[in-house]
Amino acid sequence: MSQLAFLIQDVFTLLAFLSANAIHPIGSRYLPPSALAKLNLLLVVPDDLNLKRPHNADGRWRAGVRVHTSERYAERIRFIHYLAESAHLVARTNTLLKPTPRVAVWLNASPAQRAQVLFRPAFPIQPTQEDAERWRAFGLPGKHLLSPLSALGQLIAILAQVPNGERITCKALLKLLALPSDDDGVPEDQPVQILGAWLELLRWFEIVTSGQGETTQVTKPGGAIIGQTDPKRVETNHKTQPLAWSKSRGTTLPNLIAPLEADFAILFELGDYATHLATLREASAHQTRRLYQLDAARVRCAMDHGKTITQVQSFLERATDDALPRIVTDWLDQISLDYGCVTVRSVTLLEVRDPNLLVELTRRKSIRQCLRRTLSSRAVVVQPSQLNALARRLERHGYPPRLEMLDHPAAQAPGHPLAQFDQPTLAHLYVSTRLAHQFSDRIPTSYRPPASILLDLEHQLTAHDRAIAEELIREGIQATTDRRPPTAEISPLDFSAHGELQSTLQLIERALTDQALLEIVYHSPYNDETTTRLVEPLRLEYRDQIPYLIAYCHRAGDERTFRVARIQQLALASTHRARQRASRRN
Repeated sequence: MSQLAFLIQDVFTLLAFLSANAIHPIGSRYLPPSALAKLNLLLVVPDDLNLKRPHNADGRWRAGVRVHTSERYAERIRFIHYLAESAHLVARTNTLLKPTPRVAVWLNASPAQRAQVLFRPAFPIQPTQEDAERWRAFGLPGKHLLSPLSALGQLIAILAQVPNGERITCKALLKLLALPSDDDGVPEDQPVQILGAWLELLRWFEIVTSGQGETTQVTKPGGAIIGQTDPKRVETNHKTQPLAWSKSRGTTLPNLIAPLEADFAILFELGDYATHLATLREASAHQTRRLYQLDAARVRCAMDHGKTITQVQSFLERATDDALPRIVTDWLDQISLDYGCVTVRSVTLLEVRDPNLLVELTRRKSIRQCLRRTLSSRAVVVQPSQLNALARRLERHGYPPRLEMLDHPAAQAPGHPLAQFDQPTLAHLYVSTRLAHQFSDRIPTSYRPPASILLDLEHQLTAHDRAIAEELIREGIQATTDRRPPTAEISPLDFSAHGELQSTLQLIERALTDQALLEIVYHSPYNDETTTRLVEPLRLEYRDQIPYLIAYCHRAGDERTFRVARIQQLALASTHRARQRASRRN
């Protein structure tokens, strides 16, 4: 592969590394020494770093020795970082260094377009003060000149005028550039060194190639980049290669091997589920490959943000262009089984001192619509988006609530908009990004927000905003589900028609209002058993828009939760029989 291909590969490695890791920059820009060491192991062309500080035999630090622990001493890393920042592909987000949304477009571009995106802002024709300051901040060649980018732009303009196939000497370039000489107080060899360093950067872009002696020649791909030739004439069809599973022994989970010709967009998303371990550099440059290891923690993190195991499996099948090995599917299934066994969640509760009061309140349909899940006989989880409505309805029924929200001190103020965001722009960005991730496999689009942006938004949200945002996300997911035909929501085991479910709910509502007992025939899919029960309905709950009946079951002698769709038959119990069962209960 060419120098330009290696350069683009290393820029991608930097972007993927920043997306997958929480890197706190030094001085708002530079990579810390620990990040430099990790990143250097992943580059196709690594830097020669010296990250260990020399010390004397007695263990004390050796005085007067410069230690290369700064990014400004890492020649290649600082240049690819400069390219990414100049193209606005990476920037500081809050306290972290992260890729920007422009990365999505760059990943889906052709190799020639990627090179153009990197080259043009890095070597501007008319540099601004910000461009010059960025060049000096990264310590690139010629930083001591009055206007290094202007001189470099002049060099590129000269090379663009050189006829195709002809060579030009370095002495001729120095005369045309008119760099500061010895007469200006500059050492005699410094202009030669600056020109040599600039030409080396252009060689990484494969714009020029060294000839015999001290001569330089513009290449065909380089001519397209600097405008000497038409880019369409050198554009080639770029074929990507799928990833492959490494051979595993025993029960060890296989790693993923990615050739350098793999799709950048695939590799970038792979960072959500796997860790980039190393870049394997073998004797032949064509055998250079990336090694990835599936990471359970990253898969669970992706599931926290709306991904499902089915979506992860589909992605891996698309990335490898093959069915998944049995050991991988078993591993993903185990993650799916373990996921959610323990959940830590911030919720808003409605609590009462008397359990009978909760029964009385939840008999009212207007109040039940504001509730989500029953935790105990005295506590129910409230939907955050319905908090305002619940407070008004409780007050209207003669039970003004006491608001106790520690994360929102102003919540006790009269008329406070509890259901509004503290930081609307940030919260709405989080909601839209979450939904984009949730439906990324259903909506064909070239843009996919990096997971790092989603994590950063999540960390910046307050607990109050996070609760409301989660409710909006659930409603958005349910809205897409509700667009399917009603019969698709009801299994044949439950109901043959949607109208039967509505009539069942109406009968339950009537029983709640009249405080009547119900006789139900209920099917349990877990033990495949159908039983007849006499129940005393307490309230209806909707969990993800699925109705559940909370009732006291005389058969079990305790409170039970029944999914309404699994009630095969029900009827109001006769008054005489109900009194007999009630007297037995007492």
